[in-house]
Formats: sequence, structure tokens, C-alpha cells
Amino acid sequence: MNPLVTLHHCPDRVERELRDGGVGFAPSRADRAARPDRGPGLPASRARPREHDGGLKVGGVPGGGTGVRAPLPARARSGPAVPVPSVVAP
Repeated sequence: MNPLVTLHHCPDRVERELRDGGVGFAPSRADRAARPDRGPGLPASRARPREHDGGLKVGGVPGGGTGVRAPLPARARSGPAVPVPSVVAP
């Protein structure tokens, strides 16, 4: 299944993208998978980027894997800076 995580930096936004080679799903089922009664996964994943004026796009192809893209505005927010670790554990 080997997931691939990519970070895209655009002039007005930053996008995190996750793709896998799993079983995927029909695009028409994306909204159904995000319903709160299906578990907290996608609803919580959509809520976090919205807190930062971003979003979450989910897509899939049956037998061809799933892709999730989270665009976030590339602008400074007020408040204290949050330290970023220099080493990320696997």
C-alpha cells in the first residue's frame, strides 16, 4: 500500500497530499465516508484544516487507491510561534 506524502508550496497556500495504493473507493462515496456516524476519522480530519481557513479534499478510484489533499493558506497567523521538530520520527 506504500503511502506517499507530498508537500506543495504555492504562492498563496501550502497543500499536504497523501496518496496510497490501497483498494480505493468510488468518488460518489466520499461524502458518505465522511458522515459522523461512520466514525470520527474524516469529520475530524476536515475540521482541523477549517480551523485554519483551509479544507480537505478526498478522492479515490476503486482498485486505484485514495488521495487526500489539505490546502492551507500561506499567511502568517497572530499568536505565539509553534516550534517545529527538526527530526520527524517514522
